[in-house]
Amino acid sequence: MLRCWQRSFPILAILIAVSSPLQAVEPGAPEHLISVKQANVIKLRIKLASFKRPDQPEAAYETDGLSAFYGQHKGGLIWLDGPLLNARARQVIAVLQDAASWGLDPADFGLPPALENDTFTASGLDEKIDTELRIGLALLRYARHARGGQVNPMRLSLDFDRKPEFADPQRLLSRVQDADDIRAYLESLHPRHPQFHLLREAYLNILIGAGAAPAAIRQRQSTTVAQLPRHEAILLRKLRVNMQMWRWIPRDLGDRYVWVNIPEYQVSIVDAGQTVYRERVVVGDTAHKTPLFSDKMETIVFQPYWYVPNSIKVKQVLPRLLEGEPLRDLKIAARVGGEEIDPYSVDWYSEDIRKFVVYQPPNRDNALGRVKFLFPNKHAVYFHDTPEKELFRHRQRAYSHGCMRVRNPLEFARVLLHEEQGWTQEKIRQLASSGPENNAVKLKRAIPVHIAYFTAWVGDGGKLRTFKDVYRHEPLIAKGLFDKGLIAKGLAGRLDEIERPKAEDLANVRSQVLSEDAGFEPSRQRRNLNYTPFVHYDRSALGRQGPRLRRYPRRWW
Repeated sequence: MLRCWQRSFPILAILIAVSSPLQAVEPGAPEHLISVKQANVIKLRIKLASFKRPDQPEAAYETDGLSAFYGQHKGGLIWLDGPLLNARARQVIAVLQDAASWGLDPADFGLPPALENDTFTASGLDEKIDTELRIGLALLRYARHARGGQVNPMRLSLDFDRKPEFADPQRLLSRVQDADDIRAYLESLHPRHPQFHLLREAYLNILIGAGAAPAAIRQRQSTTVAQLPRHEAILLRKLRVNMQMWRWIPRDLGDRYVWVNIPEYQVSIVDAGQTVYRERVVVGDTAHKTPLFSDKMETIVFQPYWYVPNSIKVKQVLPRLLEGEPLRDLKIAARVGGEEIDPYSVDWYSEDIRKFVVYQPPNRDNALGRVKFLFPNKHAVYFHDTPEKELFRHRQRAYSHGCMRVRNPLEFARVLLHEEQGWTQEKIRQLASSGPENNAVKLKRAIPVHIAYFTAWVGDGGKLRTFKDVYRHEPLIAKGLFDKGLIAKGLAGRLDEIERPKAEDLANVRSQVLSEDAGFEPSRQRRNLNYTPFVHYDRSALGRQGPRLRRYPRRWW
């Protein structure tokens, strides 16, 4: 009996080990195995890591967005039914193929040509995973490019202070998964501004006029552009650049907003889609370009003080103080406490004028005129009046240091204040001529301000107008859009870094002023300094070539 038990014991032990629910292969093993769909998603997310490009930070929108989507998605693959592409995938691929009609390049999306074949069949799990990923990445890249993410504007130039507004990738993929009309949804990602669609229409008309069939338009634009006359190819490129600039403009401009188009030298107020005010402006010159950004106007200041910038303090005010010449309409106050001081009681060899507040009270020659319009921003630019009204007669009006001068600022103020506060033109004129000094009027509701740069515009009657590229922004944007080698490198640095001059060393300029002043006769002072003191516009020389410079003027700016 004992022997029988010993012989059967190993068999019994094995049966107990196999059948007992208390035994586990490894500690903490799950009660249920994951499904095939979940296993596919895990494998998909692992493979997705190989698509990441550290040298292209913008591409993280696709890879990170897709990874997050599949991390929440429990339904497995969404673009394939078995080995075949499903109807949803076919609709997405058709939209990507048609991207050229929207001024985009289908080749940028990285979609394998084999997927455009109706007979495509994925053989094996690895190819299914690869196909799933490539369609998802191509779709999100299309969405990024539709919103202006083909190139980051702030990496092109410091003057482009705009951040594209991308759609949330997880929400986008969910919408595409559930949408009845995928094409309509994806095309809604492009700018909805009417002017963008008018430019697109002009763009398509050139292609169609050149005999490009819709199928040809779906191909890369270069195929068609090569067949165009040179002037039409240049115009086509201009339209694509301007369409790209619309992708960087906020999608919601506001019900009521201020709009500036720098190449047009115009400011407008738009209310409920209608232009209610339009006037000429002077913008920054090519050395002091007015930046492109959006903000909100909060304050209008009547009879403003002009606070002299440090560069003018050092280059123009300090030499006159050292010579003992009168400052005319300028005042100097201590920065702490704001108490006005006698400028000739200060030892300017030991005291740095940059530590003092130098300002110009309201008067007929005040650099800001009778009113200024503030929308606080890091660029320190704003709208203001000017005593130099002659400049508005010029067709090209890039003369300022970055701020925008308005030809009829009191009417500008009336339109802004009449609706919300009921102010009349008479009240505004009174405040601007004899009201309190530096009188800041707070707007009850801040109004959006959009400073834009468009060299192509479709006007009334569908007529396409073009403007001079005064700041040479077009070649910069075109290089970012069309230079594939540069795009492949991820735009490691801004394209304008070589062109942009370094910030001026005002401490060194101050040292030159002080050293040149010591031991010289007044008539010989500052003869060799590398600056032009007291520059202003020579009224007698105003012509088509712009203003000339004259030394020792009546004005400080």
